[in-house]
Amino acid sequence: MLQLSGMFINRPVLSLRIGKQVAVTGAPLINPNNLKIEGFYCQEDKSRRHLILLSQDVRDIMPQGLVINDPVSYTHLTLPTIRLV
Repeated sequence: MLQLSGMFINRPVLSLRIGKQVAVTGAPLINPNNLKIEGFYCQEDKSRRHLILLSQDVRDIMPQGLVINDPVSYTHLTLPTIRLV
């Protein structure tokens, strides 16, 4: 099903393992080659770190927010560095 990316901005990220909100989504991370949303920039609740949540780590999308299995799904990624090719 197609949905607009605006429906996912400023939405809570909920963890199944912890059972509560762990982050809030920000801007989508869009692949310019195929215009697919590959992930979302997120801000963690506790430390306010900026992280990336990949689309493949999202288990479900509910009215309450995006559901992930474990907060470890996104904490191992930090903001990407720009690399000139």
